[in-house]
Amino acid sequence: MRRRFILQYLTFVPLVSAAPRRSFAGNIVDPAWLMDGSWLVSGEEGFRDRYLILSGVKLRGNQLEIDSSTYGYLDGKGKPLHGWRAVVTGDVIEIECQTPADSVIRGTFAEGDTAIVARLRTTAGKDMPVRLTKISSDELEQLRSVKRVKRKSASLPVTKTSQIVLLYVGASDCPSCAGYEAEYFGRKNLMAEQFPEFSEVVYEKVRLASYRGAANLSAALRRELVPLATKGANGEPAPLRSHGTPFFALLLDNKVVAQGHGIGALEQLVIPAARELVARRQKAA
Repeated sequence: MRRRFILQYLTFVPLVSAAPRRSFAGNIVDPAWLMDGSWLVSGEEGFRDRYLILSGVKLRGNQLEIDSSTYGYLDGKGKPLHGWRAVVTGDVIEIECQTPADSVIRGTFAEGDTAIVARLRTTAGKDMPVRLTKISSDELEQLRSVKRVKRKSASLPVTKTSQIVLLYVGASDCPSCAGYEAEYFGRKNLMAEQFPEFSEVVYEKVRLASYRGAANLSAALRRELVPLATKGANGEPAPLRSHGTPFFALLLDNKVVAQGHGIGALEQLVIPAARELVARRQKAA
């Protein structure tokens, strides 16, 4: 599906994990733990989503060093960053790095923030805001491999009575959620344009009180869906991996088919899979 960038749709994700935090720098508990991992880089209209992977982040003195990094388009191969520099001062981390295309990214991260808002300056002198959103490695893999979602969708049985649910998780104070709702159901009615079969699915909206902090999604879901947001008896991850807003998921008979954060996940993963399931249900005997 052709990607649309209408507004600066930005995902607000609290950086939380069950992993133990060990080291301290300034007032931040384990800044290396907070920075290590996969990041989705989103921007304004016309900006193609990128990804960033930081591996082996270590705190030495008041600086964060990395063993390796990869930066690139979601649908392309990544290359290492240049000139990585991250300094911990008090309760903030100041980061600066140079992309493979020699653009410079600068930003500030503070413990408790739900995302990193940074600035990107190109070699041509264009300066723009970008948001770095921390996501799981599984979600990044899913964003980069639409075929994986197609395989999962094709493996699930669909009958004429199958229920297809498009789940949307938003928050009252989430600007990105307001942008999505305005563009997809308001001014431009993009949902009708991109998903003509929208009326064939159940659209379920979940409204959290705030995007800040770790929201309890299971408490906001209807009873039948609570198990999807609940960890297994042995600590297995919940099938629904919502840890920020806006979040979208496609469910087939209460099974998760596709999910992800932000408009990119909606357009690249959820809507294409939903259209395919609707078509299969229409043809089911």
